[in-house]
Amino acid sequence: MTRPEAATTKRLTRPRGFTALEVVIALFLAALIAPALTIAIGQFLRVPTQKVDELDTIRSTRNVTRFVTDDARRAAMFTAGSSPDYGVFEWTDYSLPTAKLYLVRYYYDSANQALMREENAGGTVSVQEVAGEIASYGDITFSLAAQVLTVNVTASKSSIDTTFTKTATFQVSLRPNPLTPVPTPGGVVLATDDLETCDSGGGTGWSDDWTLTGDAGIISTDSPHSGSCHLRARSFIGRADRGVDLTGRTRVRLQLWARVTSFAAGDTGVAQVSTDGATYSTVQTWTLADSDNTYHWYDIDVSSYSMTSTFRVRFQVIMGGAYGAMYFDDVEVVSSVVGTVPTVTPTFTVTTTPAATSTPTLTPTITPTPTITPTFTPTLTPTVTPTLTPTPTPTDTPVPPTPTLTPTPTLTPTVTPTLTPTPTPTDTPIPPPPTPTPTVTPTFTPTATPTSTPVPPTPTFTPSPTPTLTPTPTPTPVPFFARGTYTGTGVARSITGVGFQPDVVIIKGNSANIAQIRTSTMTGDATKGMTGATALATGRITSLDADGFSLGTSVTVNANGTTFYWEAFKASAGVMVAGTYTGNGTSQSITGVGFSPAYVITMGAGGQRAAQRSVDMTLTHVFDNNNAGVSTGVTSLDADGFSVGNNAEANSNGVAYHYVAFNAVTGKINTGTYTGNGLDNRSITGVGFQPEYAIVKANAAQNGAHRSASLTGDSTLHFRATANFANGIQALQADGYQAGTSTQVNANGTTYYWIAFSGP
Repeated sequence: MTRPEAATTKRLTRPRGFTALEVVIALFLAALIAPALTIAIGQFLRVPTQKVDELDTIRSTRNVTRFVTDDARRAAMFTAGSSPDYGVFEWTDYSLPTAKLYLVRYYYDSANQALMREENAGGTVSVQEVAGEIASYGDITFSLAAQVLTVNVTASKSSIDTTFTKTATFQVSLRPNPLTPVPTPGGVVLATDDLETCDSGGGTGWSDDWTLTGDAGIISTDSPHSGSCHLRARSFIGRADRGVDLTGRTRVRLQLWARVTSFAAGDTGVAQVSTDGATYSTVQTWTLADSDNTYHWYDIDVSSYSMTSTFRVRFQVIMGGAYGAMYFDDVEVVSSVVGTVPTVTPTFTVTTTPAATSTPTLTPTITPTPTITPTFTPTLTPTVTPTLTPTPTPTDTPVPPTPTLTPTPTLTPTVTPTLTPTPTPTDTPIPPPPTPTPTVTPTFTPTATPTSTPVPPTPTFTPSPTPTLTPTPTPTPVPFFARGTYTGTGVARSITGVGFQPDVVIIKGNSANIAQIRTSTMTGDATKGMTGATALATGRITSLDADGFSLGTSVTVNANGTTFYWEAFKASAGVMVAGTYTGNGTSQSITGVGFSPAYVITMGAGGQRAAQRSVDMTLTHVFDNNNAGVSTGVTSLDADGFSVGNNAEANSNGVAYHYVAFNAVTGKINTGTYTGNGLDNRSITGVGFQPEYAIVKANAAQNGAHRSASLTGDSTLHFRATANFANGIQALQADGYQAGTSTQVNANGTTYYWIAFSGP
């Protein structure tokens, strides 16, 4: 019997485990390697973060430098602010079809710890963040001295175990206005006055001295724009004008610094020019909107006007109150060619505070523009070959270019468990280190940072062609007073050229006819005789027109061949008011005038005499010799008008009265009193200006007298029906007038009252 073959068997081999000794050795080795590996990984994670934080502070200081320098180069002026504002740059761009005003405000945003820039371009406002990492308002300062702006900026950022701080200081010069035509060295200064002689005859190139009218003067107070003195015009009317011979000149401009202070609504200042010394055109106007008590530079093209030997420049203010003023300084008339604005290169000083702890650094090999060669000493040794592509220099905006780095590195990091970092020696930008990936090809665009004392490239630019500006005619501000003369024709006619629509007109001829007065409250064809108990009459001053008044055929205003003299007044708030009231036969107060009058005229519509009272008079007087004055006419001049008693000249029951009330206005209206001495050629002074029209009335039963600057020689007008007479108001002088021996103006021992007016 055959024995069966034994079954074949295969023994499976069980995986062999670690022995206890191997485990112990492995744990020991891991314990040795882990700290070093942890340090190495931590360094790789920490270094990029720190470098980014440091670059942020560098970028912030550079952005402040770039933005502020750009604005300062354009600015005509910088006005410092207070927290949170640093200040405002201001300039006007004349290269546009319509000149545009730019206001650029820098301020601190505490919520975001950032410097902000707000631009108002002709009313369009935009806001942008200029720089972050500004820890507090005081980390940036702006200071201006002699048109040089100094800016200090400190940017700081906390990193993993340190705080990076970068500080920059730079200066840049402001200039008048880069986009305004500027005289080149080939231009000619025709006339100039910096007012440093502190009198009306300073400067060079002028035909005569400054003529100062009203409350205008050259003073050494109130902070001139430059030097010790400047020109001031203020208080209702102040005017200064001066001549310059411009024969044969072309491309002429008027340049000056001007400041507006305490203007109220309706106050106006103007710069005007005249080709004949008589008719003026307004080339610049200032209003309440310009009243910031700050000097601004003005460059005014006057080349469209005829260049004559009698060319004149005039500055004038017309105001409704006594508090505002305008100031003018450094006035020039130039004949120029529009030139290229000189380049201004700012200087910079940059300091760097290194990180408190050592930091591994990188050593890239950079082959860009030779002025930027950062060098580092790393433990990691990558090779970086970037391409430096600087941004092209702009052609019209002086902004330092920002180069763009486009590196393509191939990095082969070597990890060393123990790192011995070398501090960064300069403040140049450090490219972010590689990540631990053995082969990395990042694409990044850092911004090049200048070395420790960089000078940004000087931009070259060609300003946009500046068109020749033709000033838009601005209406001349409406004056208060005008005067003139005409010869009667006996035919109804209009008298024009007054310059405004008057509210009061007075006319007297050199003949035996009564002076006439008409106010804007007299409706229809109505005029009042200024002497005699006569009612309103027709055919005299038939209307008050847009540029003057119209006459009827009455011999009182239009006798054929007779010379007539007229005075016209324009009502304005705080200066003069024309109004009406109805008499009650007892007493009443007339209010709503708006000021306390210095002089009032009342005129009844019926057979009442015209009457007057000034603040110096103790009684109410008529204009002729009917009486020596009454106490029950205008009984007082009050805070908002005047009061009347029961005298028929001022308050007859049921009678309509017209009145004119004048305020005391510096340089325009004044009143006073004196005692006669009977001596010839006596000067009455203290008026405060040279009158263009004066009224004199004795405190007695004596005829009143008046004189206009339109009269010549020793000649004075009556109010009554009498021709002109001599030895009355013999002349109108710089601070008053000259009185002769007539008892109407200078009887020995008699008290006299005067009222003086000036224009325009």
